[in-house]
Amino acid sequence: MSEQTQVALATLKLYFKEKNLANEKTTKLTKWLKEGKNNKYKKRRDSWFPDYDKFVDSLVKDYWKSINQQKSERDTLVRQLNKTCATALVDFAKKTTTTEQSLTIVGDTLAKVQTQEATAVADQKLFVKLLAALDKRVNKEGTAKLVKLQSSARSAHEKAEASATLLKENRNTITQAQKQLSEAKTQLAAMTKQVTSVQALAKEKMTNLAGIADEIRNLRKPTTDKEAVLHSDIVKRLDAEAGVDTITKGQQQVDQSLQKAKELVTRFATGTVQSQNEAALGKIRNALQRANQHWLKVSDTEELDFFDPSPYYAYYTNIWVYPQANTRVKGMAQDPYLKGGLDKSHFFVKKKGELVKLSSGGWCLWEDFWTQQQKERADYLMAFASFLEKQYEVMDDLKGQDKLDRIRGVLSQAQRVIRRFNKGNPLAISALAPEPIYEEDLQQVTSPHELISPLREWIKLTESNIARVKAEDDVNTNAGSWYSNTDWNTLLRVPQYRTQSDNLISPESTCAPTTFTMMAERAGWSRADMIEAIDQRFREEGADNLERHWKNKGKKFLDWINARATKNYQKVQAGRLGERHFEKVAENMREHAQFEDLTIFYHYLINSAHFTSINSSGSHNIRLQQGLENDGDFGKQGSYAYKRYNTLSSDLATRKLVKDHLDLGNVVMFSIFHKGAGQSGTHNYFIQSITKNGFVVDDPYGLGNTDYVRKSGVTSDLYKAKGGNKHRNDYNFKNRPVLSLLRKDFTMKAGQDLKDDESRGDANLLTWEMMTNSSSRIINYVVVWEKKGAS
Repeated sequence: MSEQTQVALATLKLYFKEKNLANEKTTKLTKWLKEGKNNKYKKRRDSWFPDYDKFVDSLVKDYWKSINQQKSERDTLVRQLNKTCATALVDFAKKTTTTEQSLTIVGDTLAKVQTQEATAVADQKLFVKLLAALDKRVNKEGTAKLVKLQSSARSAHEKAEASATLLKENRNTITQAQKQLSEAKTQLAAMTKQVTSVQALAKEKMTNLAGIADEIRNLRKPTTDKEAVLHSDIVKRLDAEAGVDTITKGQQQVDQSLQKAKELVTRFATGTVQSQNEAALGKIRNALQRANQHWLKVSDTEELDFFDPSPYYAYYTNIWVYPQANTRVKGMAQDPYLKGGLDKSHFFVKKKGELVKLSSGGWCLWEDFWTQQQKERADYLMAFASFLEKQYEVMDDLKGQDKLDRIRGVLSQAQRVIRRFNKGNPLAISALAPEPIYEEDLQQVTSPHELISPLREWIKLTESNIARVKAEDDVNTNAGSWYSNTDWNTLLRVPQYRTQSDNLISPESTCAPTTFTMMAERAGWSRADMIEAIDQRFREEGADNLERHWKNKGKKFLDWINARATKNYQKVQAGRLGERHFEKVAENMREHAQFEDLTIFYHYLINSAHFTSINSSGSHNIRLQQGLENDGDFGKQGSYAYKRYNTLSSDLATRKLVKDHLDLGNVVMFSIFHKGAGQSGTHNYFIQSITKNGFVVDDPYGLGNTDYVRKSGVTSDLYKAKGGNKHRNDYNFKNRPVLSLLRKDFTMKAGQDLKDDESRGDANLLTWEMMTNSSSRIINYVVVWEKKGAS
């Protein structure tokens, strides 16, 4: 008996049972059907039982209703499961990154705290020696004055001991935090593995359901035997290949993992501990200094022999010079500057008491006031920069994939070198492999400012054409390498040089957002972070179609820019791009716009203000930072504190301020006066580094003329020849963009592959001579993004 006959027979029996029929006719029909007399069977069935087809149609209708309901239920469940898995994996990845970063911070903080605790122990030992010296003097002389000073010194010692206890407690707290973070990392790895497995299951179920959907479509064709439909195995297949219990169980597992992840400790705030420890150390040192002053008041000895049997000291016009870490005399105050091998920061103490602050020196000659640590830092980084330069020499000999592999290997090696250097345990340069192999590591490092220029040259190689290697455009949405999804600029915190001259928005006027964008990359934030922040803004506005929202909002933004402009150069593409193109450009902004143009767009969306306020306004700047760092969540605090210095006592003070912040990995920009004294106009640029010759700046406008000065009565312009009175375009200082709508010079990809005349502002110098030869100050104000909790 054929399968078709069996199906027809089963349906017929179902009909007889439903109608409660059992007679000669039913027997004959059953017999004819079994014998294969199909024509006779069908003719008699339709004659004797005319409602049979209607009965079958009704069953088929109910069957499809049941099938559709079951499949729809499973489709919804499995889609939700897949979505939840994706959300969980993104959440776990972010938390893992945060945990790893926190572990690094905890490790660094623990090392600092241990150093602070060791310093406190050393100071306490000195305190004990000083108290012993006072006790000896009291026992010998016993005057009321000495007893009073002894009592005061002991009171100070008790306070110092309390502070030392706090240091120990904080170390224990950090050790506990380190343990919690390590446990969180382990649990996140386990949960990631589990959810990945569940997601694989969900995708398998989705594939099964898609196959079943194809079968359903075939069964619903008009030519399909309705009786065959009734006896198909679709229901069994749904239960077997996409069971509700299995999907629901997977959903519960992922939900539980998400809830568990919320309870994990993945962050560590080092700021409070560091500030508490610094305050505690300060109290110990102040107490020690106070006790030392008491000793100096009653001692007539010129050598503090209770600290060292033969102390190295010098005496000069009744002023003693002490290092901050202890009270041994270490050097001589020579007018006008300290010299003579002093390798630590110092303060002055008059022999008879009052503390006197050291002047803002340290910059009179380039290395006069460097600590030993600063000298070692400079030597190591110079050696590594030379190593990178030597590596670069062989690049012309490498071709195709070999060249790309070497570039990625060198950058990966640099990442490892920097991580170890930042932890205070540098790798030996002599031990570095000359042909390094790439090792994937997605945890960011902050490159020392001295390495920004050499590393930028390597990164630029990944963002330009390499012969015989195909660029992968689809992975370049992060404005990273053309050959992988790695964004080396943010991974190493080495900002891409950005010229304002090719910006889509007001290229002659957008130094502020272009500078902000370089600062953002230095802080570790990428174009992808900006895209997510803007997407989140649109979601909060209720966007049901992000693509359409980008297009509509983008066009309004471009119209807004042109409406506010009073001159052509302030318009979109300096007026070269017709408004008829705005809708198409807006449609492509998410995929192709440069990071700096997206900065202006986001500023417009969240601050409703003109881009000139991006750096000058603390509130606007902080809000941009928050949104960019936290995926548009303004409820979270940013990692950096905004500090603006409007006036500094001297150029020397500015040098010290900037170098101290750069050495700590903080982010710095200048607003400068770029025209002569008495003329209006300011300009922004990113401060990359500092050298013995001046500040290394990334100027988005172009190459500054190092002959520029600001003197009363002297006409001058940073971007013209000395005494020049022609238009800036007549001189070779400002960047010259490739003005080609065909090349689309305002796009992300064109901005990565700048030509020589487009990048004149890359790593320029604001020299000491420019500042010292000017009678009016060149620097308008300094903005620093200071890492919260940094010390």
